[in-house]
Amino acid sequence: SSQADSESDTAASTSTKAKSGLGFAKLAQTIAKRWKELDPETRAPYEMQAAKDKERYDKEVAVWREEQRSKKDQAQKQATETLESASAAEEPPGESLNSFEPFDHKACHTPSSNGGYPDRWF
Repeated sequence: SSQADSESDTAASTSTKAKSGLGFAKLAQTIAKRWKELDPETRAPYEMQAAKDKERYDKEVAVWREEQRSKKDQAQKQATETLESASAAEEPPGESLNSFEPFDHKACHTPSSNGGYPDRWF
């Protein structure tokens, strides 16, 4: 029954569109044509309202952009402070890069009895 309902709804919407002959594109063209045909006196109140709305929008966008810029600056400042405090902290004992043994690069290229691998690898 629900399948039959959905099929009849689809058929009804298709036949309505076919009867009216107006799709969205055609509707937009019709509206644009009628707008252009209006005399300036009739269009004036709508154009004034559009100008007011554009001015309001521009102000709101400027405020929003400034808020975004401020948030970004604050996040960068916080990240910089975090990095500075981390680099200022003491290294834990035994964790320093100076506590590791130097690596002998020549040993990697010296032939050995292990098929070319350094002896200390095995």
